[in-house]
Amino acid sequence: MTTTASGVTARKMVSVRFLRTSNIPDRAMAAVHSGVSFILDVSRAEIKIEDWRNGSTHPLDGFQTRSLITFDHGFGYQVDATKILSFAREELARSPERHFMAMIIDRDLNDLSDMRFLDYISGKGAPGFGFILSLARFNSIPGEAFLPFIRRMAAHEFGHALGLVGWHRSNAAATHCSGEKGPCLMRKGDSVEMMAEQELCPDCQDELRVMAPLKISDEID
Repeated sequence: MTTTASGVTARKMVSVRFLRTSNIPDRAMAAVHSGVSFILDVSRAEIKIEDWRNGSTHPLDGFQTRSLITFDHGFGYQVDATKILSFAREELARSPERHFMAMIIDRDLNDLSDMRFLDYISGKGAPGFGFILSLARFNSIPGEAFLPFIRRMAAHEFGHALGLVGWHRSNAAATHCSGEKGPCLMRKGDSVEMMAEQELCPDCQDELRVMAPLKISDEID
């Protein structure tokens, strides 16, 4: 936020570029927009939404194909989250305007980073850059639950993109909220009950308001 000459505090405008593969429906994108907007609203920033495509072409389709891992556990090839984020970073570097990236794909996603292998993850946040979500495992969720679920995932991963990792807890290595102050969408989401949580706990709200301006300034200014 900045203060104008009249003394009124202006909310910082943050540009978020949304990319999706061609099979992702409009209703899912609306839920992703809602989740990202919620996080920016808590951090006291405004959002500028860019749904990025060239006519009918979805650039993320190409990124997804180039990031497929060529082995199969019986459910089809998965996408390497680190690789597809790397392709998106290259695209961002060619853009004259600074922005965050929000990417939604229709294939399974895994994480091969940090000397670990995580199968069938729902998403991955990249601090200071953006996030990627996979809807491959969730299209069968009933309509009344599908959109809140996607909104929660988008808000969670964008929280990570803004540096929301839990400095308020004693465990410095923790990357998710413990839920000690109540239900929170920054918990890890290991159960249906956790995935239903749509708000931030007081500690995560405070943390977001500290961390978000730093990440936004680094990326947008």
